[in-house]
Amino acid sequence: MSHAVGEKQRGEAMGWHSAAMTLGAAGASPILGVVIDTAGPSAAFVAAASIGIVAGAGGLLGLTVRRRIRPESHAVLH
Repeated sequence: MSHAVGEKQRGEAMGWHSAAMTLGAAGASPILGVVIDTAGPSAAFVAAASIGIVAGAGGLLGLTVRRRIRPESHAVLH
C-alpha cells in the first residue's frame, strides 16, 4: 500500500482498505453460515472463492472504467 499511493493519501487508502476488510469479514460469516447449513462445509469454500472472484473482477472493472474516465488518475503518486 505504501508504494501504491502518495504519503498524503496513505491514511485515506489504509482507511478504505480496513473498511473493506471489515465489511468482508462481517458479511461473509452469515452468508457462509447459511451455505454450510444448506449445502455443507465444502460448498462454503466454493462460495467464498466465488464471492472473492466476483468482488475482484468488480474491482478490476471499476478501475478500468475509472482510468478511462480520468486517465491521469491511475499514475502512482510519490
